Amino acid sequence: MITIIEHLIGKGRTVKIYDRTSSSTRSTVAISASCLSVASIGRLLMRSLDELILSSDTLVIAQKPSAEALGLLTASGLPILDLTRLAMKQRSELAALG
Repeated sequence: MITIIEHLIGKGRTVKIYDRTSSSTRSTVAISASCLSVASIGRLLMRSLDELILSSDTLVIAQKPSAEALGLLTASGLPILDLTRLAMKQRSELAALG
């Protein structure tokens, strides 16, 4: 995910992050082996999912959301790239090849 974030920032895109596990304490984000510093990531974090949706034109899901969060994301009407489903699909296709 860090590679995608770095690429988007490098292309001049505005990136915002909502992480339900770190939204309450912005300083506890742990990112290793990245040129993005913890302080940089902290500035990208949004305090709530609603705040993220209001400031976005596209959503990228990198962790499986709760049913409530998925409902909010879907109801937003924004384009969604769900990396969790993509990864699951790739695993199931590999298993089918067997």
